[in-house]
Amino acid sequence: MQEMGSKLQSMARTVQDGQAGRLIRQRWSSELVSYGLRRDLSVPFVAPQANFPISLRPISDADLPKILNPDLPGISGETREEIVTRRQMLDAGITACYVAVTAEDVPCYVQWIIGPKLNGLMQSYFHGLYPVLRSDEALLEGAFTPEAFRGQRLMPAAMAQLAEKGAELGARYVITFVTHDNIPSLKGCKRSGFYPHLKRVARWDMFRRRITFTPLPEGTPYPFD
Repeated sequence: MQEMGSKLQSMARTVQDGQAGRLIRQRWSSELVSYGLRRDLSVPFVAPQANFPISLRPISDADLPKILNPDLPGISGETREEIVTRRQMLDAGITACYVAVTAEDVPCYVQWIIGPKLNGLMQSYFHGLYPVLRSDEALLEGAFTPEAFRGQRLMPAAMAQLAEKGAELGARYVITFVTHDNIPSLKGCKRSGFYPHLKRVARWDMFRRRITFTPLPEGTPYPFD
């Protein structure tokens, strides 16, 4: 019921933000191409630094009003929707969520690291949007930086640190997905030690979605290289 309540709230906000027409057009006919990026944890890598020191810890209930609060004044509709979708993930039981925090323990970045034990929940919740994880894989997803902390090089620094926690899940490889035209995020992932590994195509046709994953040859460059 909690998950359903969050989804209803998300739908209401979508209508309020004027995005309902866009979603209908998208699900009638559209195609979204993403890169599946992978990092091999067996390869030594020096994590980049943010503009200020950060550390990682599991998210707590006390963090939610500070970093995942859709009712904060002054945030954009796009940011509000990002927050709502991440609250829905928590409500659905996808709780492998971490925050990067400042030296004063202020949360400034959110992301999930998900192991194969959550394959069933992930496939059910996202309806096949992500591949089934193998025993030596983990997934990084749900990255979010509040507007007040953007432009501080947080994403590559936090992602690189969080990927290392994949080893605690028995992973050698950590994967993540970014749309092909999101060049800033792709550059951040490259700085975090990730390289193109898969191509994902999600096609909507008359409200039905079909998702395909195609392996990319080793050494496939980023689109900006």
